[in-house]
Amino acid sequence: MQIDLACHLKEKTLFGKPNEQRRELLRAGLSLMTADSRAACHAAVLFEADGVQTLADFAKVVDLVHGYLAYCFQQSLDPTLPASVDKFVGPT
Repeated sequence: MQIDLACHLKEKTLFGKPNEQRRELLRAGLSLMTADSRAACHAAVLFEADGVQTLADFAKVVDLVHGYLAYCFQQSLDPTLPASVDKFVGPT
């Protein structure tokens, strides 16, 4: 939910500064990443059961999480660690 809210906020404020509310929502949402495969299975079932509309509604979230995982892979970071989230989101 936090990542979904963050995806609907602009990255920068009207004055060109990073949007701190967005960054905090991203930080909170991405910090919930876990290596628990059961959680991933539950999410997959929800997406499959709800169908195409749910996938369309969460396309921005899926893109953001995909980008985060790609970033972690390229940087050899563990996506479940808070330090990886901080590097992706930026300094507080």
